[in-house]
Amino acid sequence: MAKIQVTSGSYTADTATDLYTNSTGATLLIMSMSVYNPETTSKAVEIYTVNSSNVVQEWVLDTTLTSRALIGNQQKIWLADGHKIRFKSAHANVKISANLYG
Repeated sequence: MAKIQVTSGSYTADTATDLYTNSTGATLLIMSMSVYNPETTSKAVEIYTVNSSNVVQEWVLDTTLTSRALIGNQQKIWLADGHKIRFKSAHANVKISANLYG
C-alpha cells in the first residue's frame, strides 16, 4: 500500500488548490487528515474531488471551523485516473495535513 503525504503549504484564500492528482489509474484511497484554523474567527473549509473537467464528484469535507479549532477525519475516496483532490479555505492561514493510502 503506497503512502502519499500532503502537508500544508501556502494557499490563497477562497481559491481551490490541488492536493493530489491521480495518474495511476482508478484507485481506492484512504485519506487521513487534520485541518487547523489558527484564526480568531470561524473559517469555511472544503475538501472535495473533481474529475478531469473540474466538475465536483465527491465532498470529503465541507464545514466551518471555529476559532483555533482542529478537526480530524478519515475517509475512503474512490479516485479515477485524472481526478484530483482539492482544498479550499476562506483564509490563507488555515492549515491541512493529510496522508493518502492506496
